[in-house]
Amino acid sequence: MLLVFSGAFFSCKKETGNILIEGQGGSGNIDLYYNDSLSTLGITIKEDSLLANGLSYSLLGTANDPELGLYSNSILTRMSIFEPQADFPNTLTPDSAILYLPFIEGVNYYGNYLEDQIIKISELETEIATNTTYYQGLDYSVVGAPTFYKGHTFFFDYHTVKHNNVDMLMPPGLYVKLDPLMAKRLMSFPVNDYENNELLQADFKGFAIEAIPNDLDPGNGGFGVFNMASTAAVSDMAKVLVYYNDTSDFIFKLSGSSSIINTGKSHGYSAAVNQQLNGSGYINSTVYAQGGNSVKGQVQIQDLDKLAAQGKVVVNKATVTVFLKDNTWDEFYFTRPLRINLLKPQENTIRNTIIKDQYDVSRPSNLLAIGGDLNESDNSYTFTITRQLQEWINDFSDGLNPNPSFNLTIPSDNPVTGARGVFDLSKTKIRVTYAVPN
Repeated sequence: MLLVFSGAFFSCKKETGNILIEGQGGSGNIDLYYNDSLSTLGITIKEDSLLANGLSYSLLGTANDPELGLYSNSILTRMSIFEPQADFPNTLTPDSAILYLPFIEGVNYYGNYLEDQIIKISELETEIATNTTYYQGLDYSVVGAPTFYKGHTFFFDYHTVKHNNVDMLMPPGLYVKLDPLMAKRLMSFPVNDYENNELLQADFKGFAIEAIPNDLDPGNGGFGVFNMASTAAVSDMAKVLVYYNDTSDFIFKLSGSSSIINTGKSHGYSAAVNQQLNGSGYINSTVYAQGGNSVKGQVQIQDLDKLAAQGKVVVNKATVTVFLKDNTWDEFYFTRPLRINLLKPQENTIRNTIIKDQYDVSRPSNLLAIGGDLNESDNSYTFTITRQLQEWINDFSDGLNPNPSFNLTIPSDNPVTGARGVFDLSKTKIRVTYAVPN
């Protein structure tokens, strides 16, 4: 649809971002046009740009998604000292060792919380460096005797344990008694390691807490959300308690978002997703997006060059609204994403970068909000793309051949959730208000 409005720009000043053009500052009548007839097609591609560290929470679990297939999220974490102890009795045999991860009660759980999971806990061989950006497809290795846990990743029960020979009540969470060989390993570091974190982390890189795929039917499995960053109280923090001499214990912290990595892995996509991953070109009216180093939908705007051919097009406002495909989600297990991201493909890679509208000219380190929250009334997500659309139009006008495409991705944070989206591009609405001054 194309509508024409007779409008006036009143005493506007020149602005950055290609919204107004040179010489447009004076008053005068300029026709405004409205276009909502641009269409989109897309392709599903691999995701490799989701941040894995510095997150508020961490996902753990495996699910066999009926739309996308089998995938999992695991946690890698360094270990540090809670209270240094001189002359630690490292030659003793430990009574036991308990690993505890605090669960975010009921919030953001994704999938069938009644399904048992298999979790493998191992010593991490790969070093986790601070001040380093990690992505969720990180490769790593483990050593030593693992501990296996089979049970839910959704928790209701509190646990009472001893700390300094006094009862300590711990909130619901993953509570696992470690293998005796792992307990012995934690008890037998060089004595100075129990006083110095640098020495400890040189001798013990941390834990890999891995979700292991098992024979899950489609629609089963899910992802628990855990607070690995809390250091507020010893009862609430992620930790390992090593018990010895009947009444004594030593606590290793697992907390601190910069030293925790949330990894993701696919173990087999659905036939529909595989067809797109093995194909090429923007030919599909459905695309998929899933977190955890899985997939994202890349969407191309069709026929934008024809809009650019009208002349010196000045975009006043542009938005794009994308819609979930009907019957691809439910209200209980595989729920709708509360938020999605719209990002631009990074040139010559499949990584993501922000679109022009997110740049804050006055504060380059700040990102501007462009939308992306779920509209529950019609299962849609709307984004502002004014400056980005203007850039593509300018490139077409200058004789270049830009790729006017964007990636739909599931955020790795805010919120942390295992959600995914199946998007119906036949419903996409791109609304553009623009002028074509002489």
